[in-house]
Amino acid sequence: MDEKKDYPIDRFLRDVAQAVAKDDRGHLAELRRGLGGTTQDQAWEHLIPYCSDFDTDAAHRAVWCAVGGLAALLVPDGLVSNEPWNNLGTTMRTIAKGGEGDEAKALKSFEPKFRRLLSCGDTVSLCELVIGIGRTAAVKSVPVNPRTLFWDLWNWDDPDKREEIRLKWAKQYYRVFEPRPDAPSDQGGQAE
Repeated sequence: MDEKKDYPIDRFLRDVAQAVAKDDRGHLAELRRGLGGTTQDQAWEHLIPYCSDFDTDAAHRAVWCAVGGLAALLVPDGLVSNEPWNNLGTTMRTIAKGGEGDEAKALKSFEPKFRRLLSCGDTVSLCELVIGIGRTAAVKSVPVNPRTLFWDLWNWDDPDKREEIRLKWAKQYYRVFEPRPDAPSDQGGQAE
């Protein structure tokens, strides 16, 4: 992915930030309806301009509804991370760790949910799981990187890319080190 190119997701996220700045609650509420199966159509008018195959590709529609709704949920509360290493594994690790307590035990008890994500066979099913995780992140004030999430979901149906994504998430979930800001984005940090 070319970091300098202005992708539709980048334009979309800028538009969400503008809606927040303008306090356009109606726009954000309609985007959040993309998180519900029976109300997704209410988000479509805000998502269709960004996805050329919105009407023909259920997986791409699911990605836009999930990421669009989560962006509308997280951006107003400042729960957006732009760190390239912050992926779904990072988010789930932070949620699992929660407050004080035994970190290893917390991660182990949350692991079945994480493994369910890793074993998801298709993008539509994955997006359904991600919506619940995103909502939990919002409740627990855990930042999410919507751009990274978008690209991971977008590429999930490609078997080669799926394996890369799964490994990238696992590296962040199981890490025993903190990522360094200067670490390459595909490394997720380095052990000290």
